[in-house]
Amino acid sequence: MKIAYFDCFAGAGGDMIAASMLDAGLDEKFLTGQIASLRIKSLKIKIQSTSRAGIRCLSFEPIASQQHHHRNLKEITQIINRSRIGEAAKETAIKIFEKLAKAEAKIHGKKTSEIHFHEIGAVDSIADIVAAAAGYQFFKSVGFIHSFS
Repeated sequence: MKIAYFDCFAGAGGDMIAASMLDAGLDEKFLTGQIASLRIKSLKIKIQSTSRAGIRCLSFEPIASQQHHHRNLKEITQIINRSRIGEAAKETAIKIFEKLAKAEAKIHGKKTSEIHFHEIGAVDSIADIVAAAAGYQFFKSVGFIHSFS
């Protein structure tokens, strides 16, 4: 029996989550295919073996020659919905962006429809979050993940 323990006591970025899932056995072609289905022309994914503090690991790096930083929730939702990623992964990714929009709206005293994401509206951030959602749903579908909280 394989058990994954995901303890992000100091936080984790989508790129770190995607890299750890790849290192745990997520198929690289599956994941890059999911990201490619977003149909973002300038987006490329770089996956390579590296070392951090003397420990071997993978890095997952979305690279986009043309970054568009200012997107609202509706635009990001449309990008995700028109992709070919699985419905459960779409739902997960959109829920993540909705939670981020609610937090931004609360902080800025605005409605979620008025929020324009800056850093997380960028192509690389969208790819990070979608990769994490697709990887999570993949592992869940094969019985590797049983609960998420």
